[in-house]
Amino acid sequence: MSPRKWVLLGFAITIVSVVLNTFVISWLSGKTADIDQEMSKIRASLTRQATELVQAEVKYDLARVLRYASMAIKDPENSRRGRQEAMEALRSYLRRNYAAVHDIPVIEVMRVENDEMVDDIEVMKKARSLGEQLAKTEDPKEIDRIEKELNAIDENAVAVPHTELGKKFVDVEKAAEADFTSDDPTDFLWELIPLLDSFQKEFTASVNAKQKRLEELAREKDRLDFWSKMASYGAISLQLLGLMFVLAKDLWDTRPET
Repeated sequence: MSPRKWVLLGFAITIVSVVLNTFVISWLSGKTADIDQEMSKIRASLTRQATELVQAEVKYDLARVLRYASMAIKDPENSRRGRQEAMEALRSYLRRNYAAVHDIPVIEVMRVENDEMVDDIEVMKKARSLGEQLAKTEDPKEIDRIEKELNAIDENAVAVPHTELGKKFVDVEKAAEADFTSDDPTDFLWELIPLLDSFQKEFTASVNAKQKRLEELAREKDRLDFWSKMASYGAISLQLLGLMFVLAKDLWDTRPET
């Protein structure tokens, strides 16, 4: 082989090593980065679910405290208000539990709650306005009209959900009504057991699926790391081989004359 061919072959091998190092290893690094990103999202999701469940349990404990406290209150109106507060806390517990099980972002839950708050504020403003009108008038017909409007507000006080998530919350919160209508604070458990059982199964399935996906991603990452190392070793080896061919030309030129 002529010296010129030695040099050309050396440069060709070096170019191959550059292509291998630039494109193949870069592609493998990109895939590894994608896997790391997905694994981070899954871990964050699991952490979010655990946090939401803890917050839900806090709401449940608050509901129980308020419920038993309402039973100790002798005044009927204050007792009713205490039970109402307990029911709201129980609804919040069911809402948080549902969000945790289905891995619903906190911002989505807050958006639903904000919509409800806006509706509640509008109702309170209307009720206040009617109350002021009632205090100023002495006309029996006007008084009767205002009282009917106030009664209608009380009857339609339940906020209408604006989103599908809000509608789902309304469905799961219906079990809390049993705690308000029953004199036995344990009756609500019979309403909650089927719902909580489904929550538990869905939560277990969700966590298991994510854990399985994490294991799959870990194996895929190990495989990519292996091939990335092999590609790096191959690129280095080709660079050295190309250099050896170039040096072979110089050695050929400096060979002793015979």
